[in-house]
Amino acid sequence: MALEWKKCFLSVPLDAQGLSDYDNWSDSNGHIYTVELSVSEYEALIEVFTKWNAEFGILIDIFEEETITANNAKRALEILQQQMDFNQRTKFLTAAEKLRIALAKAVEVHMPLHLDF
Repeated sequence: MALEWKKCFLSVPLDAQGLSDYDNWSDSNGHIYTVELSVSEYEALIEVFTKWNAEFGILIDIFEEETITANNAKRALEILQQQMDFNQRTKFLTAAEKLRIALAKAVEVHMPLHLDF
């Protein structure tokens, strides 16, 4: 199945202003930390997203945005790290490292991680 979208954006509001900016689709002041994933990076992370879907009762897919709450970010990071320890494929590890950095930022600032497609 060929996907038609080009990128996935992982967004972490850095503070209260970042939360407001995210809700208003604005980040003119740098209050949101953003990482981009390509389609192939998204596809490499499907196993992680499947585990998160089951763990957090969400549905990460290409059709809508989804959020890992601030309270779930640490557990999501643990699940990701377990997968990184298990799956040593280079393509997966490259994509997982991008995701790990975004999640670590979410844990650090105790904010949600938004996945936007």
